[in-house]
Amino acid sequence: MIGSWGHVAPSGHDVVMDTTPAAIPPATTLRTFRTPVRGHAFAPRPPGTTGPVPGQVARLLREPGNPADPYAVSVWVADDHGRWRIGYLDRGVAVRVAPRLDEGADLAVQIEGWTTEPDGRWLRPVVVVQARDEPDEVQRPAGLWGRPPGVTRRVVRRPDQSSSPSSSSSSSSSSSSSSSSGSGSERARVPTSTMRSCGT
Repeated sequence: MIGSWGHVAPSGHDVVMDTTPAAIPPATTLRTFRTPVRGHAFAPRPPGTTGPVPGQVARLLREPGNPADPYAVSVWVADDHGRWRIGYLDRGVAVRVAPRLDEGADLAVQIEGWTTEPDGRWLRPVVVVQARDEPDEVQRPAGLWGRPPGVTRRVVRRPDQSSSPSSSSSSSSSSSSSSSSGSGSERARVPTSTMRSCGT
């Protein structure tokens, strides 16, 4: 069972959570992904709280005014001891999720378990997030995993593997003359293709 949550944290992070489990109706376009939560080791918690437990309902809250990251998305849980922030989504995930939360994406989240850091010094909670269709699904068909803000495209050159025999012979003679002169002119004739470059 997954619970639902709001989107933007109120001033002062006075979070009101509805922790009543709610079943998600079946949807053919439902997306699910898992991601660890960062910063849990440094998160203050209410006295008596031992930590999030698998299956516990969580809540994602946007922090657009966060001075460290305008795309910050915090993860909150609540139990008998109170409500507390267990950490944040990694930035690589937050830059994709934040715009969707701002647009009213229908998401749900719960604690799935724990993962050990590579050096084994601490554990990180793992959350599972489920997303239904977004309001702008037609305009943004890539959905939750579309290109995040700041991603650009650049043109790169690749060797031409489909030269015709005539161009190949002329290329060969020109290549030998370039070779003798030490020039790499054959590289200037290759076609271009588009490649994604991440600028986050």
